Amino acid sequence: MPRKAKEAGISLQPVINLSDMKNYKIPDWVNITLGHSELSRDHLVNLSKQYNKNFTGGYLFVSFSWEASYFLPFLQQKFVNNGGRIVIKEIQDFDELAYYDVIVNCTGIQSRQLAGNKI
Repeated sequence: MPRKAKEAGISLQPVINLSDMKNYKIPDWVNITLGHSELSRDHLVNLSKQYNKNFTGGYLFVSFSWEASYFLPFLQQKFVNNGGRIVIKEIQDFDELAYYDVIVNCTGIQSRQLAGNKI
């Protein structure tokens, strides 16, 4: 799996969240994250000294990031290898898409013309 992660441009990223709020409580969602733990009082004291703050609570967990220039081609190749077919086509109206099962919209700045978006 590590080789595939490298090919896909995925890397693990440690995340630390600190708070200086009174009565700080760790959010419930932290419990579903990878490698989560609450920071000890000693850790909070050390970080408070390091950053010249008075941290009252905090937690850490592991998240991930992915680089689109690697990840999107990786997914595209998996899709094609599993029998998917890619059609690259310029359209003038959304009705032209009615017969496709999956649509990946990569219009970017041209979406204004397609959707009539004035923003």
